[in-house]
Amino acid sequence: MTLRFLMCLTSILVLGNALALTEEQRAEGRALLASYTAEEDSAKRLDLLRELLELDSAIGDVMWKRVSVEWKTAWSEYQKQFAAASQALRKAKNSAGSRRRAKQLVKQIRALSGRGQPTKESIRTRGDPALKELRRLNRVDFEEVMKSSFGLSDLRGKIHQLAEEYNMCIDELGLIDETTFDVKQTIEGFERASAAEALPSGNELRRVNRQNAKHVGGVPAEALEGIRDLNELRSLLGLRILLVDPKLCLACAGHSKDMETYGFFAHQSPVSGKETMKKRAAKAGTTASSENIAAGRRTPQSANEGWWRSPAHHVIMLDPANKRVGLGHHGGFWTQMFGR
Repeated sequence: MTLRFLMCLTSILVLGNALALTEEQRAEGRALLASYTAEEDSAKRLDLLRELLELDSAIGDVMWKRVSVEWKTAWSEYQKQFAAASQALRKAKNSAGSRRRAKQLVKQIRALSGRGQPTKESIRTRGDPALKELRRLNRVDFEEVMKSSFGLSDLRGKIHQLAEEYNMCIDELGLIDETTFDVKQTIEGFERASAAEALPSGNELRRVNRQNAKHVGGVPAEALEGIRDLNELRSLLGLRILLVDPKLCLACAGHSKDMETYGFFAHQSPVSGKETMKKRAAKAGTTASSENIAAGRRTPQSANEGWWRSPAHHVIMLDPANKRVGLGHHGGFWTQMFGR
């Protein structure tokens, strides 16, 4: 806790009459503050913070300001350090030999769909091994980043703790103008994106990721996650990075819901006005040139993996002419639509 916040909160706990705190409350607050400041166990810190927030609204206000400032400061520092470590590792891997081999692998993968439709066998025997090796050469693993930067692991633990405290303050104090967030998804999502942006084609991926992130809140998180996963694959293969089309996402979610609701699995829909992909896109206010569907997949990544291994879907996913993309699911059904 910074000295300024500590002095502010301490003064509140001393000024009993102005804040209508009893001597007993002030004593309890001082004890809680001392315990909270010294405590290292995350669960116990949260319990102590909750007690401080419940003790008095003025104390809660000071604690909120303290937690929000510390979280934002630590989060900003972690992002800088993680991104710098990722870039440094990528440069260390970027030898002339690895670049030559990566080009060979990209050519091998793109040739699968460059001469007509690939087969499941060719994807399994040539595409999968080539992609695995390409990722090893060009991607930066989370574990590598953690090991390469002194203190980064400790800082990560700190931001996880502060993020939990940040969310608790919002919930306990009823701060309607503030929004809690999924700690795991926020932090791990950044880490994955930052590592992917260390790719040779990472500058373009970074630019589009920032643009696509503007749709957070308007497009479901799992859709953005699946699109980011697809874009990382396309970036790895030197293909155009796709922009999120929120209207295509809406059309995709609608088709997935219709498939579950009406018990069918097909590109042709029995729903009036939504019979074809183009009609569904038009109904949502946009256009589409191709569509993939999947059933029984639990995550957007697993849906992408299934489409990668399916010849016709594989070609659509990696079509160089694609510029826009939408993704939506309902239950176990997924729909992916592309636009040019």
